[in-house]
Amino acid sequence: MKEQPPASLPPSLPPSLPMKERLVRLREVRTRVGLGRSTLYQYLADGKFPRPVQIGGGRVAWIESDIDMWIKERIATGTSAPNPADATVQRLATALASKARRSKRLNGSADAETRRRKREGGL
Repeated sequence: MKEQPPASLPPSLPPSLPMKERLVRLREVRTRVGLGRSTLYQYLADGKFPRPVQIGGGRVAWIESDIDMWIKERIATGTSAPNPADATVQRLATALASKARRSKRLNGSADAETRRRKREGGL
């Protein structure tokens, strides 16, 4: 005997689809993943977070299972979500190192100038 899909499913939906799929709004997404609004939208722009769906009236929501999967991936890999501040810190460190190299070159040439003056008896 062939098993029939539950009566609650419309006939157009295959029985393999999850019975309970839910859309969640930004406030709940933020609470569940622990990210602020700006960080969340930055992750979206970087392709590091699931895309929301349009629900009408200029409003969006996320598919709950996509959010669940994103959380499980973070747990499975043992990594937290990427921190945008890390990139900023890296840029600042690179800029400081570059400035230090320039300063060293300039100070080195100033030292050479001082040595030249000493040799010539100017100091």
